[in-house]
Amino acid sequence: GYKSIMYSRNYNVYRKMCVFESQNRGRCNDDECTSQHWRDLPMSDEELISDMASYYEGRTPTEQQEYRSGLEVLLNKLRAEGKTNVDEIIDAIVIYRQEFV
Repeated sequence: GYKSIMYSRNYNVYRKMCVFESQNRGRCNDDECTSQHWRDLPMSDEELISDMASYYEGRTPTEQQEYRSGLEVLLNKLRAEGKTNVDEIIDAIVIYRQEFV
């Protein structure tokens, strides 16, 4: 799903995962550990929505502006309707993107 850490922008491919956690030994409690930890990878609901809304479609600057404007209208409409379910909001963004392309 959308919350899979596979798609998380919090994952840094250039930084190693904590060896302790990678070997299924439990949760790393070392305050000096500079590695990535599994607990830090998931994105919050707000980060997820922000990330999904940050990608712009369009081949030209005009098309990209049209996409951004339409996306802004969509997000404002969802807010006005009181939509707070993250999956619903992301689904709406995905559908908008598919219809735009």
